Amino acid sequence: MPAHAAGSLLALWAAATGAPAPIADTTRTLLNAPERTFRQWAAENAAAFSEH
Repeated sequence: MPAHAAGSLLALWAAATGAPAPIADTTRTLLNAPERTFRQWAAENAAAFSEH
């Protein structure tokens, strides 16, 4: 990886540290459904990832 690319990635990661990602209304806009947290999604879909 070129040094300038690595430097850009490190700067991006440093800027994002400690701040949560902004929440967008994409789900509501596209699917007309309320947003869910990952925890909610995981609880609703846990059976799909367990052994049968």
